[in-house]
Amino acid sequence: HTKTHANLNKSTYKQQIKEIITATNWLNKKGFKCNSNILIYPYGEYNRSTIKIMKDNHIISGRSTIEKFNSQFTDSYYDIGVKNVLSNTKPEKVFTWINKTIEEKLTLILLFHKLDPVTDDSLMQYDPKNFYQIIDYIDQQRDKLNIITYSEWIKISIWVENNYN
Repeated sequence: HTKTHANLNKSTYKQQIKEIITATNWLNKKGFKCNSNILIYPYGEYNRSTIKIMKDNHIISGRSTIEKFNSQFTDSYYDIGVKNVLSNTKPEKVFTWINKTIEEKLTLILLFHKLDPVTDDSLMQYDPKNFYQIIDYIDQQRDKLNIITYSEWIKISIWVENNYN
């Protein structure tokens, strides 16, 4: 998520290198090597320079906050989208996203910013009661879903690309 959570789209090339590499090195030094090669763009923002820096430094994927479903296996590793679950998002809306994912064989990344029953104008909080309704629905659909982490999905997508293309 970078060193200082700087908006990469508004940063110079040199600033981006410092932000990305300092954070990656810190993660590796602290023993978080498993996923230090994945970047979550601060504010969901990035540009061509960001992607070049990532590729040059063996960072295999970047996730934004762009609202979208992703294909079952991606080949667009630096343009991963999410479905933002905000304070005003009803569980039933998330259920429709899950159903669409099942029906169209898509990948759904749900982004919950903070679980908290108290909300503010940012809409970044989500009521834990609603969260548990979503988790229960996912559990009910478990036999139709492949529930994995983001990093597992990226690694599977790379494997599929290398073995089937």
